[in-house]
Amino acid sequence: MEMIETGQWNKLLSRLKVQKGDFFYVPSGTIHAIGAGVLILETQQSSDITYRVYDYDRVDPDGRTR
Repeated sequence: MEMIETGQWNKLLSRLKVQKGDFFYVPSGTIHAIGAGVLILETQQSSDITYRVYDYDRVDPDGRTR
């Protein structure tokens, strides 16, 4: 919990390099995201729920953190 509260996301999550044609199986309930320049096909069961866990202190065009 301390790592979450102090924003130590790089210690909690893994980053994978991808190449064209890569395939990754992401089990249900696994936290995942995509990076810039990555196009994905995500096949999943229909659901009306998306959980936003954290938005990485991204800044909007006006300089405000999201």
